Amino acid sequence: KANYTIHLQTYIFDMDATGTIIAEALKNAAKRKVAVYLLVDGYASQSIPKNEIEAMTSTGIHFRFFEPVFKSKNFYFGRRMHQKIFIVDSLHAIVGGVNIANKYNDQLNAAAWLDFALYVEGEIAQDLCFIGWKTWNGFSTKPNIPFPCIRDKSPKIFTNNESFDERIRRNDWVRHKNEI
Repeated sequence: KANYTIHLQTYIFDMDATGTIIAEALKNAAKRKVAVYLLVDGYASQSIPKNEIEAMTSTGIHFRFFEPVFKSKNFYFGRRMHQKIFIVDSLHAIVGGVNIANKYNDQLNAAAWLDFALYVEGEIAQDLCFIGWKTWNGFSTKPNIPFPCIRDKSPKIFTNNESFDERIRRNDWVRHKNEI
């Protein structure tokens, strides 16, 4: 149901049945003129076939690997992108530990890997979009990079006088952010 943007950043993106379903959904969104940004870890997701990457980019998906300094099938040197965030229109988001792979779904002969994700909406989804956009752009602060995340600061309406505080913490030892 995305209308404007989708940001998906994940550590593992396997092109198994689950990955194929997600890739097709992203391609369909791109065909509807939704700006789709897919960032996957350059080491953990290196098995994505080149023809699948070409199929995604040919539909308009902005795809890239989060690249370490050096990688091969047997050696890795540098950083990994380990976050898992999914943001739709800067209004809805899922953040957690779930990657894109069959092992995160119940299979006939195997239970799903236990992992958690949190669905959020509203201003915190906008904040996640901002983090995702900064990661996509290599943490650049150049003013000429267009910012596709909606910044809606309208008041939130809660029922029964409810309210809550929200805050995002990033775990990034390179940038001295040690809390999650």
